[in-house]
Amino acid sequence: MKYLHGSSNQDTNEIEKAITDISTKLAASTSEKHTSEEEEASLWKRLGKLLLDAGEYAEASRIFRKGAERCPTDESLQHHLKVYNAFHIDNETCETTEDLPPLDVTNMSKDIFLTLDVPPEAIPEEVIQIAKRKSEHVDVQELSKLLHASKEPILSKVACKYIINAAEKATAIKGWTKDRHLQAPTCDIPAFDLENEVVHWLKDAMRNCLFPLLAKAFPKAMNIDHEKLRIQDMFVVRYDADNENRRQGFKYLKPHEDESIISLTIALNDMTDYDGGGLFIASTGDLLNGDAGTVLGFAGKIVHGGYPVERGTRWILMKTHRAKRVGMF
Repeated sequence: MKYLHGSSNQDTNEIEKAITDISTKLAASTSEKHTSEEEEASLWKRLGKLLLDAGEYAEASRIFRKGAERCPTDESLQHHLKVYNAFHIDNETCETTEDLPPLDVTNMSKDIFLTLDVPPEAIPEEVIQIAKRKSEHVDVQELSKLLHASKEPILSKVACKYIINAAEKATAIKGWTKDRHLQAPTCDIPAFDLENEVVHWLKDAMRNCLFPLLAKAFPKAMNIDHEKLRIQDMFVVRYDADNENRRQGFKYLKPHEDESIISLTIALNDMTDYDGGGLFIASTGDLLNGDAGTVLGFAGKIVHGGYPVERGTRWILMKTHRAKRVGMF
């Protein structure tokens, strides 16, 4: 099976060879009893990572889930499986609390986002290849529109406080995680660890509100269908200043790339609650932020980071998204 689209022949051959080699090793490991679970889990994760690099997000998701079934003690693979079970399977509906207003995008204007350009040289290769799958004639200027900040809050303050309270309630039992993201560690709790009603509310909020808005904001050449967007990961993050008593979170997040087509940051508290902070975009030098409910969307492969918080605590909901391809699940 060929996985790559639009890459150079050399890159295609090298990655396809690596995929074939690892697939062969996995086939052998599943039939050999002497292969340890740790060794097999490493192969599943390497294969999934190669597929992510190739832009085959749905196939990567399938590989991670298969690896989770085979390796039940590997935390990384189990995380992928929990995200899938929480957000990609239509479970029974769950009523949310009455104090959360329904999300309705019918009255929102199409230009709700302020759009910023990235320099042509900073446009991720992944974005260019996605556009080339639709047409060989790619308008680079159109593809540069990859940074979006809502001009007004999209989620209500009540909804934002609801998410913060849910995170604090869950971490009082489970604690905060600080070592899941090796390249750019955050102090966070996965959304699937929140109460079921919160998970259902977040799923509905994504499908009915944010996915349609994001699909409209990004370049048409990327051909993003909001009905095919899928959550790759979602977690509540806190940033805390150094001088805060009983500090929990990290002060900042170092610049990095996400393994996603689209990444999304939602502010959960107002900027008056802290000094500093914000989403830093390396290629433009922009620092994007807003009060509770403000949504920031950007191409995942754009280098970005969390600007240092100098006072107080900054809360955000972070999500990464991939695109589902028909027939891959």
